[in-house]
Amino acid sequence: EAGPASESAQSKRFRILVETAPVEVWVMGEDLQVEYVNAAACDSLGLTAADLVGRSIHDVDMRPRPAEAVVEPIVVLGHVAAFQSEHRHADGHAVPKEIVCSLFELEGRRFIASFASDISERLTAAAVLAERESQLNTVLEAFPGVVAAYSDSGKPLYVNQQFCRLFNRTRQEVLALRAKDLLGSDRTTVMDDVIARLKAGESPYTERSVRVGDAEIILRTRFLVQPDALRPGRNVYFAFGTDVTE
Repeated sequence: EAGPASESAQSKRFRILVETAPVEVWVMGEDLQVEYVNAAACDSLGLTAADLVGRSIHDVDMRPRPAEAVVEPIVVLGHVAAFQSEHRHADGHAVPKEIVCSLFELEGRRFIASFASDISERLTAAAVLAERESQLNTVLEAFPGVVAAYSDSGKPLYVNQQFCRLFNRTRQEVLALRAKDLLGSDRTTVMDDVIARLKAGESPYTERSVRVGDAEIILRTRFLVQPDALRPGRNVYFAFGTDVTE
């Protein structure tokens, strides 16, 4: 049977595990006063445990929530879904955090355990990606013809305004359709062949007649394939169509 010495050793190991964990650990009372922080929490703000313990989390959180807004959902659900906030660094700058909280009892008292992660790099990467997408959208909208991007399954991922005008649909309508609903079953077979040829390293193109109002045009479409940056192991297929009617 485990004795006091064994329990003490287990407690020490557990404390070391929490103290050296890469995720921030904050323990607060129901009044949101900080009672414990691990090294990761201190390092994230350039402060020491002595700087933080005994203070209200509102001294740190730059988007403070009333105590009841934090405690009541935890009491009902047992935890709070991940949310984002900002903590004030020792030098004054804001550190964006993703936080999840849970409730536990110890010696008749209830405590809030808060687990936080610095998401600065993720937000920066998202902002860079959004800027690149905006730049790409500007380029594709300037293309003198129709542009579409499809997933491996043939579902439209992007179409430019020229494409929408050609098919007389809004972008939202196009993106909600499957390839066969948009192009027809015969064109879906053609797309399957195009995708197979792209995977084989070829640079295929197609020509087809398209009715635009009362006229018909000859649309020549060239296809490219690129790895899907958001879904590793999958591809995005681009179609660039131009009017080659003589």
